[in-house]
Amino acid sequence: MTRREEQALDMLRALLALRGATADGAVVLTVPGNPVPKARLRMPWGRAGKYTPSADAEQACAWSLEAGYRGAPLTGPVAAAFLFVRSDRRPCDTDNLVKLTKDSATGVCWESDAQVEWEFSGVVVGSDAQTVVAFAPLPVAADSRFSRPRASARGRRGRASR
Repeated sequence: MTRREEQALDMLRALLALRGATADGAVVLTVPGNPVPKARLRMPWGRAGKYTPSADAEQACAWSLEAGYRGAPLTGPVAAAFLFVRSDRRPCDTDNLVKLTKDSATGVCWESDAQVEWEFSGVVVGSDAQTVVAFAPLPVAADSRFSRPRASARGRRGRASR
């Protein structure tokens, strides 16, 4: 495991400790190359098409994640740590870097990016430009969006069952 992968795994462990969980079953994946932020969708005036500048970068990231991850996409809540190592000091929003990576991992690492309940991200500058993603399943807690309230005897909408 590389130094950057260890850093991402440490970020994930810190995040899971807040939730009282362990990093058992954690997966660490590396996407080589300078991380690219997700760009906004552009609709040119008078044209029916759309232009998404970061679509190629998103597809390349998805392919790289798919090559490294052989498991089935996770179905429950997920904790993820993102470490972005950029080769330049140009400013970019961290949330746009996370957005592109989460969208790329959808269908590969997890079924939907809405499953990522807890996330931790960081950007550093280095000559080893890459994106490191560490993720693990979270146990379903009472305050999780994935915990279901108990069904009452009156049915889902509060009316008497027939």
